[in-house]
Amino acid sequence: MINFDDIMDEKKIEEIETFLYNSVDDKTRERGKRIINTPSRVVGGTIPKIRDIAKCIVKANKAQDYILLNSVSSFESIILRGFVIAYDKTTEDTTLKRLDRYLYDVDNWAGVDNVCCSIKLKTDTYYNYLRKLLGHTNEWHIRYGIVGIMSNYFDNKYVSVNEALSDILTVTTHTYYIDMAIGWAISVAYVKAKSSIFSVLKNTNLPSNIVKISIQKVRDSFRVTGEEKQAFKDFFAGNNIS
Repeated sequence: MINFDDIMDEKKIEEIETFLYNSVDDKTRERGKRIINTPSRVVGGTIPKIRDIAKCIVKANKAQDYILLNSVSSFESIILRGFVIAYDKTTEDTTLKRLDRYLYDVDNWAGVDNVCCSIKLKTDTYYNYLRKLLGHTNEWHIRYGIVGIMSNYFDNKYVSVNEALSDILTVTTHTYYIDMAIGWAISVAYVKAKSSIFSVLKNTNLPSNIVKISIQKVRDSFRVTGEEKQAFKDFFAGNNIS
C-alpha cells in the first residue's frame, strides 16, 4: 500500500494513479471505462480499492491536504476526493463546503452515486442542501440531490417517504442520468411505502421513460410480491401517467 506519512502533492497523486493502474488488467480497465462513461481520463482500479485508499488518507490525517489539491487529473483522483470527504470526521458545515467544490468536478454517475451513498448525514440541514440541488442547472448536482434524498431520507424519521418523493418529483430538468435516478427513486419509494405513494404520483405528469424505468426496477426487485409488482404497473396504466 502507499505511504501517506510524507508530503501530499501532485507526485503523490501520480503514485496513487500508478498503483491503481497496476491493480487491474486491461480488460477490467476497458470495461470500467464503458460503464462509467466519463470524459475524464480513467487509469483503472476498482471502487473498493479507491475506498481503501481514501480511508488510509483519512487515517493518516491527510484528508485536508488531499482535498486542497483539488485534483482533476483522472476519474480516480476526483472520486477519491469524494470518498475522503465522506470518510473524514469533521463538521457538517465543512463537509458540505467540500462537497460543493467536489460536485463541480464530477462528470459521471459513478462519481455521484458512490460518494453520495457514502455520506451518512440525516439532518435537516443536509436535507435542505439536497433539496436545493434538485433545482440546479447541472445534471450531476441534480442527480446527487435525488440519490441523496433517496439513500438518506426514505428511512428518516423527520421526513416521510411521500414527502421526500414529492420533493424529488419537483425536478424539471430531464436527461438520461437524471431520469434514471428519478425512476430508481420511485421504485425504492414503492418498496418502502407500497401503495401509499400512489397519492403522490397520481397528480404528476411523468415522462414515459421514467415510468418505464420505475416499472422495470420494481419488476426486478426481490422485496415486493408478484401481486405488488402488478399493482404498480396497473396504477400507471389506469391513471394514464406519462
